[in-house]
Amino acid sequence: MTLFSIKDICEKIWELEDQYHLLEFEAGGVLAWQITRMNIYYAIASKTGTFHTPHSEKIPHVDRIKSVFSFGKNLLSNPFGNFKKTDILVFDHARKIPIDGEYIDIYTKYLTDSFKDSNWEVFESAYQGKHLSRPAENIHYLDYITLVSHGIMNIVPYRFKPDENATLGIVEKEINEHFGIEFNLKKLLAKEITAYRINYSYYRKLLDIKKPSVIYLVVSYSFYKKSLIGAAKDLGIQTVELQHGTLSRYHLGYSFPGKIKKIKHFPDKFFSFGSYWNTAADFPIGPEDIVVKGFSHFRSQKNNYQGINRIPNQILVISQGAIGKELSEFAVSLARKLPDFRIIYKLHPGEYSLWKKDYKILSEGLKLNNFIVVDSSDTPLYQFFAESEITLGVFSTALFEALGFGCKIFIADLPGIEYMLDLIESGEVIRVKTPENMIRLLNESISETSKLTFF
Repeated sequence: MTLFSIKDICEKIWELEDQYHLLEFEAGGVLAWQITRMNIYYAIASKTGTFHTPHSEKIPHVDRIKSVFSFGKNLLSNPFGNFKKTDILVFDHARKIPIDGEYIDIYTKYLTDSFKDSNWEVFESAYQGKHLSRPAENIHYLDYITLVSHGIMNIVPYRFKPDENATLGIVEKEINEHFGIEFNLKKLLAKEITAYRINYSYYRKLLDIKKPSVIYLVVSYSFYKKSLIGAAKDLGIQTVELQHGTLSRYHLGYSFPGKIKKIKHFPDKFFSFGSYWNTAADFPIGPEDIVVKGFSHFRSQKNNYQGINRIPNQILVISQGAIGKELSEFAVSLARKLPDFRIIYKLHPGEYSLWKKDYKILSEGLKLNNFIVVDSSDTPLYQFFAESEITLGVFSTALFEALGFGCKIFIADLPGIEYMLDLIESGEVIRVKTPENMIRLLNESISETSKLTFF
């Protein structure tokens, strides 16, 4: 099988979009390609072996049973639990981080703190079947909508009309022939269309009840937020996305070359971490709608760790589900070749329960005296940044945070490195192809102080 890069996949998708006008392709009253675009990208990347499914932690059977029982309880916090009008709605990130004994969404927490006496409510999805935030009067769970839409999309997928079927058949054939894969595009879109229509109906009703003036959200390309944005735009309600991670020209959640102001399922405004990000992707909105708001959590945590001494020869490795298998092999090989260095392999939360099965090489690494696997959030990631001289990864947002902490950054040449090409070319970070290559470059000089504003 030919190994395709992220760049190859994105460029082929853009080519198909232009050739067949896919961003305007409508089926069942839904802009089907728009709402499924990111999942199409993930599917192609997975089937070509370019990426693994990112953050795909499986929920154990016991926890699945528990989640069914907790569903009844969660109905008490469901989005239709009250019928009061609310000025501001926040749809936060499902993953919560423990900070000072409380699980918070690090992207929206500081925003909601600024609301003070404003009338606002938060809507939350479960993360791996659980809700970790504390129950509150203005926090509502989306479990009901999620379960209904997921159930029906698998039972009653949309049936395409002959002309829709013909167009998708041509596109599907071209994808499969170009990449040498077997990808059922129509099956994916049929499910997504059904899910969108169900979600849209629920969020349209919710917005009709709440009548907000603005909606803040995170991860606009996620499963249900396309329908939320669609309903909001149809009702003339402003939507604002808060940046939650790395952006680049090759992130199809944000990059739409040549498509300014033509994408219905993209927020009206985007609040970025810093000026660097404002031009990092080909946003489908104008520059006046991309506003620097900073990353308050990063700034707060950086201040907390001022004055901590670096641990000599400590290398922090930042894992990600999409490239975790390859990066774990790289890290263990590095540890074997650098016995005088301490290698800390920090798993992504989505990998915590998977690594012993999926990354067997890490168990081999644990037999070494200088290799540690971190599979919990008990020690804050920022503490590792403050303590480590060197950080290794591929395209995680954490690499930018490590750079902000003054770590020397190495980028492993694995799928997704395209996200980091600007930094590599600027000399801010160092690209390495193999552990041996990294060892030779450990003393390589890099920019002393970043001139780029990330946060």
